[in-house]
Amino acid sequence: MQVKSLLIAGFALCLSCVVQAKNIEKVVVFTDNTTDFTMSVALFDSNVVTEYNLDMFQDADDTLNRLVQAKAKSMTTPSHYARMRQEGLMDLYQKAFFEVQKSSEFEQTVTQLRHGATAMMMMVQYDIQALPAIVINDDAVLYGVTNVDQAIAQYVSSKDESHDSQ
Repeated sequence: MQVKSLLIAGFALCLSCVVQAKNIEKVVVFTDNTTDFTMSVALFDSNVVTEYNLDMFQDADDTLNRLVQAKAKSMTTPSHYARMRQEGLMDLYQKAFFEVQKSSEFEQTVTQLRHGATAMMMMVQYDIQALPAIVINDDAVLYGVTNVDQAIAQYVSSKDESHDSQ
């Protein structure tokens, strides 16, 4: 058990040295709800990596709709709600939305909406064409890699090869 911990600590230290030595200043990870990224603890703690989940906006929108529907249903009787569904629920939903705005869940949802919108803007800025994607130092985009440490190693290796060929 101690050997495994020692190896993990050694790998993390080694990766930290590589990140510093190769001037890895910025790693941007683009993901969705179906993709899990992995990275070493040292890299996670380095504040070099920023993650954007492209599903966050839709998740927040779904949450907001669910909250408003639940509040609208709670504001009237089931038979009245059913009748209003046929006639139009705009007034009830508007009142329900104003009530939801007062809740703590609303603030969390708005924060998610903001993060989701930022993720989409960053995806456009980097011209990301597919997920998963990892951008390193605003210089290279690696698609299909879900291990940030491996992406950095590939990036460093390609930089070393291009430097050697010059």
